[in-house]
Amino acid sequence: MTTTLTGSADRLEAGGWAASSNVWNPGGYRNGKDFTQSIAIDEATFPNGTVISWNWPYDSRRALTYENYPVRAYPELTHGINPWNGAPSTSTVLPARIADLPNFDVTYKVGLTGPPNLYNVAVSLWIGDDPNKGIEGVTDEVMVWLHSGYFTPAGEPVATLTDAQGDATLWNKPVFSGGVDGNPIDWEYTVLQYGDDRLAGTLDLDGLLDELQTRGIVSETDWVLGFQFGAEVAAGAGSMTVDQLAVDFAAPPTPVLTPTPAPAAVTTPPEPVIGVVPSA
Repeated sequence: MTTTLTGSADRLEAGGWAASSNVWNPGGYRNGKDFTQSIAIDEATFPNGTVISWNWPYDSRRALTYENYPVRAYPELTHGINPWNGAPSTSTVLPARIADLPNFDVTYKVGLTGPPNLYNVAVSLWIGDDPNKGIEGVTDEVMVWLHSGYFTPAGEPVATLTDAQGDATLWNKPVFSGGVDGNPIDWEYTVLQYGDDRLAGTLDLDGLLDELQTRGIVSETDWVLGFQFGAEVAAGAGSMTVDQLAVDFAAPPTPVLTPTPAPAAVTTPPEPVIGVVPSA
């Protein structure tokens, strides 16, 4: 059965995942009149096969700046907790302390349409000091940008990193409020941004969290609350089809070592004593 979400705050949960429209910054635009946005879900294969579509106002005569075209929505697929909506976790693993996640990999494949500079494709991890505190417990947001639009991450570039997906720039902003006045909290914001599109692959998120621990950005006692995968949409018409999306928390198996047998003992005859005449 296919279900389509069209409301600005619509949400559907199935099979350990939740889809959310997440129109968090509409400004004065009205859903169904000034913009449309939808998430089409095949509940038999969800999250695979999900199609996220949008159509937001865009005028090419206006300068393409964040003041004119800020991010309006982050239609997303969530595994775990989204601390902003208060819904229970969809995961049997998350929330979990970073120290308790020896493996955290995400395998994905997406297809995109529409002007590529008017949206991004991003993973978001919400991290906090206590999963029971809701939004008040959030301390960090860690994102991975797999496709970038015209806008750049908040903060400053602090490092260049290389992983199995290639080279990426690490951005950090120690105090961030999401770019929205009146947010009830601030948090530390960190983004790993690849230099070009990474529309399919496997993300080593536990490896990224290890790197952030060495930099003092997160701690092993912090909690990963939830994982999100979506598109940050600023303007224009486009879509993202999620062909594959899966999380893997299983630690790689410990290698079984086969003992090497000891070499067989070799009996060596005694060497003759040279130059000694036996006594009579």
